Amino acid sequence: MDYMELHFIFLNRSVESEILIAQLANLGYEGFEERGQELLAYIPAQNYSPQQIDGLPQVKNHPGVIQFTSRLLKDKNWNSLWEKNYPPVIFPWKCVVRAPFHPQATDVELNIIIEPKMAFGTAHHDTTRMMVEWLLSNPPTGLSVLDMGCGTGILAIVAAKLGAGDMTAIDNDHLACENTLANAKKNNVEGISVYLGDAGLIAAQYYDLIMANINRNTLIRDMPAYARGLRKNGTLAVSGFYQDDLAMIKHSGIQAGLTFRSHTLRNEWVMALFNKQQQAEQ
Repeated sequence: MDYMELHFIFLNRSVESEILIAQLANLGYEGFEERGQELLAYIPAQNYSPQQIDGLPQVKNHPGVIQFTSRLLKDKNWNSLWEKNYPPVIFPWKCVVRAPFHPQATDVELNIIIEPKMAFGTAHHDTTRMMVEWLLSNPPTGLSVLDMGCGTGILAIVAAKLGAGDMTAIDNDHLACENTLANAKKNNVEGISVYLGDAGLIAAQYYDLIMANINRNTLIRDMPAYARGLRKNGTLAVSGFYQDDLAMIKHSGIQAGLTFRSHTLRNEWVMALFNKQQQAEQ
């Protein structure tokens, strides 16, 4: 099958690629690759419509900021191409995140299988890597954990494998919820409660750890909900934003009653940690 490859360039870093990816996925785009301020997206050639791209809210709302070109890719072995471009991700704590078509790793404690389909989170992106690395060095043994904006479910699955006592995953995309359940089954993980919705669902439960790898605007908007959903001395781990946005994320967390702990930086992407101090609980 022939495919169209769309090459997007973001001229302003405040424009969030995650939103554009979600809108493209709704149009039937089947694969994505982020390269800093660039995004590659793929769709069967017969389904491509340039008018649909021009009509996307993320493109219309940022005139002149998102540029794109397209080119036709003749029929290829897409599974082989995917395997070539997406090798397994190896972590130093004897953990490997791989796709189903990769051979099973040996001499590892955690062998995680993730098939992304139309959801996001393969451990290749810097934000996901930082979150997984933090989980590996801070196992949530026995803790009640929420993966907010779960995507493929990778964070929920890693947390469950590391001994989380009660694991919840939430996403506002039904495809992501289905993908999380499918990946949990592939990893023989049971007991993850997966819900379709947004941060409004947090009010029904309290957590020792909330993980949110989403985007800057959503994190800022939902910070009060994260703070309310944390138990005393609970931890909030957030990522999906640039170093330039850290001050805004810190401010929103402090305004919500949280205490900023630390942050990790990788290629201008940031992961930040907050705590809910005991005295913040009413």
